[in-house]
Amino acid sequence: MANFRPKNDAERSLILQLAQAYFSSADVDPQVKKVYDRSFAPLATEYEESIAAHRTCQSEVNTEHDRVVTSDALVDETQRLITLDVEARHGKAGLKELERLCGGRTRSEVTGLNVGEELTVISEMFVRVDAGSTITIDAALLTTQRAQVADGLIYWASYQRALSSQRAARARLDAARLAFDAGWTRFVASAKSLLSDAELARLVPDFSVMRAR
Repeated sequence: MANFRPKNDAERSLILQLAQAYFSSADVDPQVKKVYDRSFAPLATEYEESIAAHRTCQSEVNTEHDRVVTSDALVDETQRLITLDVEARHGKAGLKELERLCGGRTRSEVTGLNVGEELTVISEMFVRVDAGSTITIDAALLTTQRAQVADGLIYWASYQRALSSQRAARARLDAARLAFDAGWTRFVASAKSLLSDAELARLVPDFSVMRAR
């Protein structure tokens, strides 16, 4: 039994390619063209625009993720150096105080947090350091880490915004796919009453045949 309803983007792309070829030919049926333009073309346009928007958002997510990963590695390394510096200056007692400054967390626990949580914990560490501590931390390392955390917070916020945009774009694309599939099914029903089987085959792919190969 013929099956004209697409299942994936590759099949939707084939539909659009065949439609473009058919409707740009000299012997196009004007009535079919009128039905297509009125009932399906807007859905096809929305689908194409939404899939392009989703790809753009995915690219932005990848870019922002790379920035976060690079930034996080710098923060982790400086936190490691701070821990070594405190241990060299103050021994185990210094490490316990550093844990207190980090909200009761060891360095491995701090760096094991997700990026947003880690940046929050280290930002709180700065507040406690500024309020006073029993240990001395290398000033240059603290300055470096303050700058890294400030940058990291910016990158993390940008990444979260990119993820939010991606989710919205995905919801739009999912809706566009459903509308495309339903709209194409309705269009094919109309086209079958207007075209011969040979003419219909030029415009409408039979996916049951293609999937059986």
